[in-house]
Amino acid sequence: NDYSNQITAVEISEKMVEIVSSKKELANCEFVNSDIDNFQFDYQYDLVFSIRAFEYFKNKKEFIDKCASGISDGGRLFIITKTRGSYWYGKSKIRNLLRKILPILFYYEDKELNHEIKNNTSNFWQERLLVKDFKQMLRDAGFKDIVVKPVIIRPPIFMRGKSEIPLIPPLLEKPVLYLFKPINYIFSGFAPFTIFAESYSISATK
Repeated sequence: NDYSNQITAVEISEKMVEIVSSKKELANCEFVNSDIDNFQFDYQYDLVFSIRAFEYFKNKKEFIDKCASGISDGGRLFIITKTRGSYWYGKSKIRNLLRKILPILFYYEDKELNHEIKNNTSNFWQERLLVKDFKQMLRDAGFKDIVVKPVIIRPPIFMRGKSEIPLIPPLLEKPVLYLFKPINYIFSGFAPFTIFAESYSISATK
């Protein structure tokens, strides 16, 4: 990696650690096979980031407190996590209704995912935080300069999207996504538009 002298990557899957540890281009990366709850910071970092994993952490406050002590003064914390206060959250009821009255809409989803995988993914535990609660958690841990931005501003309406409301067929995916490009570009810098986003990023300074 050309942007960092040293990187520590924490991964719960032993198999994944085996795969990436052999890559020469990642020579300055230390791969740790650990659950994040059991991981301890051995020294202070300039940056700690997590992409789409925080919602699966059971001890969120403990993780943030660890970051507060494990990030150097002036260092940054950057997290992307799934939105709770959004029209993406709670779409299950609409999906269940459509599956009963128009099961054909789920053709592509059922085709690409076998039932075993589908059952496993639907049982993943997760807990999403409201933006205001996340910001308060960071403040309580001593972080400042908190910035929130929406990520992926579009409705969950694609037939091949996993666990979305299946309205847009594959042939229309590209033109519909193209229509949302300027929306993402214009509004991704404004925190209030998080309510229209699948995820949001939150960054803070120690």
